[in-house]
Amino acid sequence: MKLRKTAIAALAAAAIASCAACYAADQIVIYSNADEEAQEAMKHALDGNGFAGRYVLQAFGTSELGGKLMAEKQDIEADIVTLSTYYLDSAQARDHVFADLTFPHKAADGSEVPFYAPILGNTGALFVNTKVLKDSGLKAPERIADLADDAYAGKISVPDITGSSTSVTV
Repeated sequence: MKLRKTAIAALAAAAIASCAACYAADQIVIYSNADEEAQEAMKHALDGNGFAGRYVLQAFGTSELGGKLMAEKQDIEADIVTLSTYYLDSAQARDHVFADLTFPHKAADGSEVPFYAPILGNTGALFVNTKVLKDSGLKAPERIADLADDAYAGKISVPDITGSSTSVTV
């Protein structure tokens, strides 16, 4: 947990510092689809590293923020966006929305992605209810593709897909 908070602090602080050098605005605007706990971790990391009062963090649902990004393109008010890579990649490919980052970073697989860097450890993770799996005689899925197996039919929970891209294996 401490390592994850340190990583969040370092990446968020680097992004703010990088962005602050590019903009003369009084505050950096951050749009995020992160849940409340991740937002609090980002705020704590930024404030603890001297950025208190230098940013505004605005929260959106995943689909809402993705739609906003696609509609507003380069005119989006945000200086920094934390959002699922699907939306970021799509916006960049279609409209070249983002400037390249100015600090060293790599994607989780080690590849270079010039306009984003991971900030959350649970991105792309599968969350499983081990009790339900045990009671159902199922082994835990190791990757998302495993969920296509008929054995998991009726065992996957996805909240309102128009507001979230999060799903839970139960």
